[in-house]
Amino acid sequence: MIEDVEITDNEFLRQFELEVGDHMARIEYAAQDRKIFLTKYEMPSDMEEQGFREVFIKACLLYTSP
Repeated sequence: MIEDVEITDNEFLRQFELEVGDHMARIEYAAQDRKIFLTKYEMPSDMEEQGFREVFIKACLLYTSP
C-alpha cells in the first residue's frame, strides 16, 4: 500500500531515500544543532504519477519530528 512506505535515512549522503521497484526518490538535508533543513528533492516522474510525492514528503517530516 502506498501509505505504508519505508524511508531510509542515508546519513553518509545526508538524504532520505524511498525505493519503489527500480526507481529511487531522494530528499537531501542539512542538519544543524537540533534543526534539519530539507534542501533538495528529486523524484522520478513515474513515482510522482503514482502519488508518492506527498507520501514521501510526509514520511520525511514525520521521521524528523521529535
